[in-house]
Amino acid sequence: MQGSAPPLFRQGLPATLRFVAFAIAAVTLSWADTRLQWLVGLRAGVVAVLAPAEQAMGSPLGLWKDWVLDVGQAESLRRENVRLQTLLASMALVTQRDAELDQENQSLRALMQIGPRKGWTSRAAQIVSERRDPYVRRLGIDKGQQQGIVPGHAVMDAQGLIGQVTRVYPRSAEVTAMTDPSMAVPVVNQRNGQRAVLFGSGMSGVMELRFTASSAEMQIGDLLFTSGIDGVFPPGVMTGVIHQIERNPGSPFPRVLVKPAGGIDTARVVLIVGPESSDSARAEVRQ
Repeated sequence: MQGSAPPLFRQGLPATLRFVAFAIAAVTLSWADTRLQWLVGLRAGVVAVLAPAEQAMGSPLGLWKDWVLDVGQAESLRRENVRLQTLLASMALVTQRDAELDQENQSLRALMQIGPRKGWTSRAAQIVSERRDPYVRRLGIDKGQQQGIVPGHAVMDAQGLIGQVTRVYPRSAEVTAMTDPSMAVPVVNQRNGQRAVLFGSGMSGVMELRFTASSAEMQIGDLLFTSGIDGVFPPGVMTGVIHQIERNPGSPFPRVLVKPAGGIDTARVVLIVGPESSDSARAEVRQ
């Protein structure tokens, strides 16, 4: 850097002196802004003045991004709409077949003088809290006595059984998850029809089939459904999949570990299922 200008063009202070002065001023302003917050108001004023210009300069890019996002969301919604319409059509066919089978079943039960099967009602709820420790697994839902929830109702999601309502409050309820050690659910093996009892192990994502004979025909991958023989859980609800079998020659019972089917750790919206009351059944008949 040249310290002085030629005599014919000398103007003001030397460049070196100006550099030192500006450096000192910059350091002083930085220190004052950091320590004393002197420039907060000035910075806010500058930002307020320049904000419209910055927004005007960035608006074309923002509009383009919003348009691309809207187009992508519209296409995604269109595909989702087509999928849901297809699913609705298939579910309508399944519902019609179920209604026909249910009518045939009632006719056969009447011919054989067997009492009608128990009806079940359901209502949706949302999981709002969770309590877990090494020995207890509880979930809180946003439905309670005012919505007709009572202790003993089964709780499930789209994948399978999650647990059972154990405590009820006016506007909320407590659900004991399937993996809780206090839980026991009668189940049936879909492959061979063998009945057993499924217990919570106290560990996340693990349940056990206890007191099952070593000669029982079980395989890894067998699907377990509620048997409904206890009258508490509705029959035919998916409960879990056998994923490990440990046979000990010194024990009369094998250790059978089951992976829960329901989304105990992931579900947000659940279905509360309970026995159909006689009042609601009569109301449905009148309808």
